Amino acid sequence: MLRTHEASGPAPHLPRPVVEGGRVALPSRCRLLERMVEETAGSAGKQRLTLVNAPTGYGKTATIADWLGEDSEGPLPVHWVHCSRREPHTLWDELIDALTSRSDYVSREGADPVSTVMRLARGLHTAVTLVIDDFQHATSAETDMALAELSAESSLLTLVIIGRGVTLLDGPLVSATTRVRLIGVDDLSLTPEEALELTRSLGVPESPSLETALDRTEGWPLAIRAALNLGADGLYIDTAEGRVWADSPAAHGFDPLANLNAFAMASLEIMTAAAKQVVLAAAQIDFLSVTQIRSIVGGDDIAVEETLNYLTEHGFLMAVSYTHLRAHETLRYLV
Repeated sequence: MLRTHEASGPAPHLPRPVVEGGRVALPSRCRLLERMVEETAGSAGKQRLTLVNAPTGYGKTATIADWLGEDSEGPLPVHWVHCSRREPHTLWDELIDALTSRSDYVSREGADPVSTVMRLARGLHTAVTLVIDDFQHATSAETDMALAELSAESSLLTLVIIGRGVTLLDGPLVSATTRVRLIGVDDLSLTPEEALELTRSLGVPESPSLETALDRTEGWPLAIRAALNLGADGLYIDTAEGRVWADSPAAHGFDPLANLNAFAMASLEIMTAAAKQVVLAAAQIDFLSVTQIRSIVGGDDIAVEETLNYLTEHGFLMAVSYTHLRAHETLRYLV
């Protein structure tokens, strides 16, 4: 079922933001939810495939849960499928399980699972939304194209695919096959106004360090959490109205910019040597080409692909074009 925040009115009267996991859910975040509701309000504007593609820490899953809910048996059923790193190919078996009770087609034991899912979709007798989460574990050229084909099999089927990275789903080859709505970093990032709303709602004291740190996060919720050190009980307390600034003795040493730099340094520590070299090179220039990255990694194409996937899926490198990437702003001041 479609849901959106009911909060409205001037910022001082809005409820406090919800801080959960890597996501910061702001009342004004309904700008995205409202747009999605408007675009799916009638059958004429209904998108067959919605792709939510952004690195870790952008609140992809929670945003879609806010939008669609998780009611698999309601009048507008939503069925969630979670891809597994260990068993990426079980995706099709789970899709069969999700569609079987809602289709007139009777699947045959031992049949090709992809073909079975297609036939089940064509035989749907009730509307259903399938949400495929953690799709980065299952994406491939073949899987992406099969899902694009699946999304066009029935007007009763809506696909929402969530992932940190995809192979073809965000490109023109797929959009030539079916209608695609792309929700990405630009949609899920906090605007400067939202980031300021967050700090004021929490009661965080304003300072030049805070202003600079928020600017360098580029709206990345995970980096904002790190800059504000939102997990520190010495800085914040939980109240009936939500988490607020504690104004405790520990607050005297609060430095958002130092927190953000520590976040960036810790991120470097968990990278492979090749990934670290790529990030440090990207931090010194405007952008790197894939050819330059291949030269830095110095390995085969598989090693280059693994390094690129890691850095883009974790938000350390941002795409400028299909062939060029730049370092995220949080990492640019480490060299």
